[in-house]
Amino acid sequence: MFGDDILATVLCQPMDTLTRLTERKMWFPGEGEWYDMATGMIYQGGSEHVLRYTIDENPYYLKAGAIIPMASDRISSLQEKTDEYCLVVAPGDGRTTTLIYEDDGQTQAYEDDYALTYVEKVSDASSFKLVVSPRKGSYKGMDRSRKITVRLEGVYAPESVKVNGKRVSYSGNAGVEGNTWTYSGKDLSAIIFLDEMMACREIRIECSFDDKQDRKLL
Repeated sequence: MFGDDILATVLCQPMDTLTRLTERKMWFPGEGEWYDMATGMIYQGGSEHVLRYTIDENPYYLKAGAIIPMASDRISSLQEKTDEYCLVVAPGDGRTTTLIYEDDGQTQAYEDDYALTYVEKVSDASSFKLVVSPRKGSYKGMDRSRKITVRLEGVYAPESVKVNGKRVSYSGNAGVEGNTWTYSGKDLSAIIFLDEMMACREIRIECSFDDKQDRKLL
């Protein structure tokens, strides 16, 4: 376990020469559900499964509905300073929250000099709402602005996306400019790219979905 929301494992068995897959017996804890980031499958907590992966797949699982802050793919090490990060949201209805912790990443001042950002998600079959609250606290060298990407895993393409009450447009080349969104059919994920904004501002994202679509097919 990494915190409460990430469950990771390793593949230790030889690959089957016929299927070229490796087996891994997994037990999923708790009463909720777990989302497989390698395959997109969802497993019930308290159950055990024999799963099969290719050598290129990285088997780790997110608790259903969890919000996971991830580093930007523009950095090559966690020692690099950046004001960009991605909020990965696992499939799952209801309300979930997380706290993003930041410090200077270099000194021992992390106990006193740090900043926190509260993030809340509420979703059901037809709607998704994510609120990123203003950042509180400070540390030496802290950027005053931030550039956030939000990635919704295991969803159909939204019917509409709004950022701070304004509808944003779909783009096949989203990410070059902020406040656009795109959809990955390969990963079944919606990605929302935001403009760089002052960290003291609240960010509110709203998506609407066709609730007649069968989400089990995802």
